[in-house]
Amino acid sequence: MTAESEQYEWVAGHGDAGVRLDHFLTARTVLGTRSQVQRLLAAGGVLVNGRSVKAGMLLRPGDRVLAVRVARPMTHATPEPIALDVLYEDEALFAINKPAGLVVHPAPGHWQGTLVSALLYRWPNPPTGLDPARLGIVHRLDKDTSGVILIARTGRHWPTSVVSSAVARCASSTLP
Repeated sequence: MTAESEQYEWVAGHGDAGVRLDHFLTARTVLGTRSQVQRLLAAGGVLVNGRSVKAGMLLRPGDRVLAVRVARPMTHATPEPIALDVLYEDEALFAINKPAGLVVHPAPGHWQGTLVSALLYRWPNPPTGLDPARLGIVHRLDKDTSGVILIARTGRHWPTSVVSSAVARCASSTLP
């Protein structure tokens, strides 16, 4: 497969004055998480006013920010009707009781029969902003580990406080 590139361009406004470049880019969500933005910056995939810059650069009004990201190869996961034990579901997240033996993400030797395959089947049109290889999976559990796994249903960044709140909501709705 050939990887195509995606190009995004913004002009910093007066409200962006003094904002760190990595924070500015993370707030736009199309480039992914903060760590993905930092990797893109480290790889030289971001120019400000035509120059390569560091993540901590402070923006000035009128700065032209260009980000070029090489698209990842498509995941090998395909939708599969795998039964899921859904403990909780709302507009923001799923909480699933993952059984031991279920691989979470597709990987060499495990392209099929994964949690991502089950999610693709259950959720054929995930929102933009979610990595198609991760589909909003907030954390991971090893193949042989069972337990609750959270799946974000939006492309919004999930800070620890939001995840903690989600766990509390799931617990209060599923415990006696």
